[in-house]
Amino acid sequence: MVSHAAGDEGLSYSEEIRELAQDEGVKLILFGGRVADRRQLNEEGHKIYVLKDLYPHADLVTFPSLYEGFGNALLEAIYFRKPLVIGNYSVYSRDIASKGISLPTIEGFIDRELVAETRRVLEDPDHRERLVEHSYRIEQRYFSYRVLRDSLRLIITNIRNLTE
Repeated sequence: MVSHAAGDEGLSYSEEIRELAQDEGVKLILFGGRVADRRQLNEEGHKIYVLKDLYPHADLVTFPSLYEGFGNALLEAIYFRKPLVIGNYSVYSRDIASKGISLPTIEGFIDRELVAETRRVLEDPDHRERLVEHSYRIEQRYFSYRVLRDSLRLIITNIRNLTE
């Protein structure tokens, strides 16, 4: 399932993915038109979902692009304790992986080693559990709402002290 609308990669990319899935016999669901930032109904009366509605149903979450923003969706997938495969984009490498999160990573292309590692994540429940729990603990230590709250509190306190 692809949970975002085509466009960032160019519209031809969506067609390439469709053709590849068909050639490989993979059921592909392009669901971007049914996912938004809030739950609602569309004009036809169909439900519009938010990403957190999808995570519980995922066996694996992928972010294969080589460029992304910070990684909020990545952190959401970690929060939902889902195994991930990620493209090694610069912000991930610099700001997230550097904290100790270690995910199967696409280094420009998908090679046999990455495929084997991904299969192990999907087929070995103990290995998968260790990976997702490790990522979750790192996320809670560096990227949780508690960390954000405490950081903002410190910044606000410092600003107040400067103005007094």
